[in-house]
Amino acid sequence: MAGIVGICRGGEKALVERMLKKIRHRGPGGQKIIGKKGGVLGVVFRKNRKPPFLNKPRCTAVWDGRFSGNLKRTETDSPLALAAIKDGRVLLVRDGLGISPLYYGKVDGSMVFASEVKALVGIAKQIREFPPGYKYRSGEGFQQFFRLKEVPAWPLNEEEAATKLRQALEHAVARYTEGQAEIGSLLSGGLDSSTLAAIARTQVERLHTFACGLEGASDLEYAREVARHIGSIHHEAVYSSTDLWRVLPEVIYHLESFDAFLIRSALTHYLVTKMVADYVPAAFSGEGGDELFAGYDYYKNLEPDSLNGELIASINRLHNTALQRVDRSAAAYGTEAYVGFLAPPVVKLAVRIPV
Repeated sequence: MAGIVGICRGGEKALVERMLKKIRHRGPGGQKIIGKKGGVLGVVFRKNRKPPFLNKPRCTAVWDGRFSGNLKRTETDSPLALAAIKDGRVLLVRDGLGISPLYYGKVDGSMVFASEVKALVGIAKQIREFPPGYKYRSGEGFQQFFRLKEVPAWPLNEEEAATKLRQALEHAVARYTEGQAEIGSLLSGGLDSSTLAAIARTQVERLHTFACGLEGASDLEYAREVARHIGSIHHEAVYSSTDLWRVLPEVIYHLESFDAFLIRSALTHYLVTKMVADYVPAAFSGEGGDELFAGYDYYKNLEPDSLNGELIASINRLHNTALQRVDRSAAAYGTEAYVGFLAPPVVKLAVRIPV
């Protein structure tokens, strides 16, 4: 992941430098600070990656995530948080599902913002989450441009839906693997992670897969089976409950949450991401699959008429649940997480498939 910080006021490079120090783990490859009329922006970026900033005569931009290169398209098809200065005004954008994090507060009436809460602690008195699907412009305030909602289903039979879904997933994975010979994939052996790993394996020369768990965990066995089947370079680690207690303070620090369920689910995710950093700069993660395709047990108890609405609500909550876990775990080690199931074409199709 990369990380961004900034303030909607000029002449504050020292403040921006102070904020960047708090999130340097997100970008061990270096940093850049840009000051212009109307604001100061800062960015940290990964190793072996072109620094994520754009500096043109009329517009300066930095971002966390994958950037389309077109500010207008960014609002709808890029999983990122973006900050730009244009015509003396700061523009902030967060993607519609909240895949990339963004928080904000005020300093003497001027907005400050950052990819993580810790960068704003001690600077802003009140810190709030920048809402997904919103943009903000200095002097104009917040404006919503996207929210996922229920839509009429397409008249698809099962075979048509399966074919379209495979095509959408292959295209989504290809956007991440383009130009890369080697990439990673978290692998539990379950349907979601196995699907992404299998598709990615056909698109790269070398695919590293990663699994971890407690002794005897079924995930380890299933992951080995999938890795053998697709021919990946497989890495696994077995941890004890003592190991989980040891990393608990680190997980809470990076996760920026005291939610017990979220912390519990983040412990092994944090440990497996540590392995990723030893081999590749980025890895696929299967988040979003359960919410898009009713993978959790409680969905089975819902009536068909209410299931689709609950799935939409679950996806809209991801920015404070699974996506927060995935982002913080990857960012802690300066790596990047690819959430292929949440690519816009996949989401658009999923919400249109008949229940």
